[in-house]
Amino acid sequence: MSRKNKNHGLSYFLFVVYHAQIHRLKQKFSDGNFEINMRQWQVLHILQQKDGLTQQEISQQLLKDKSVVARQIDTMVSDGLVQRQQSRNDQRCNRIYLTEKSKPKIPVLTQILQKHEEKMRAGLSQEEISAFEKTMEKILKNITETENNGHFTD
Repeated sequence: MSRKNKNHGLSYFLFVVYHAQIHRLKQKFSDGNFEINMRQWQVLHILQQKDGLTQQEISQQLLKDKSVVARQIDTMVSDGLVQRQQSRNDQRCNRIYLTEKSKPKIPVLTQILQKHEEKMRAGLSQEEISAFEKTMEKILKNITETENNGHFTD
């Protein structure tokens, strides 16, 4: 994609890059016979770092509305990727755990994502990457400070 048309704003470029990335990863996951989408991967990745989080904790880390995450987890429970267990400390809340089905997939999916990350970084200097990350952090802060208490509802 060329930057010839400078009339496109940041939202346009973020949208295009996001969807190109999602499309590419969906293709790579499919090529590896993984029936998983990026939203599911995000939950698995979070649980790999700390298994047994509540739906609310997952929602906060993903910056997503609790109802959106609840539906996502419902699907993942049906697919056998995660399981819900009632919290011992608070019977009103459920903790989410990886299953034996999902655990062996995580290292392979992580490797796919690492290769994808390398492809995205190709031709960029460390200074460019650092500047980009700082810029994206500022944009995210700007958005989350003004939008829906820091949660997205898509």
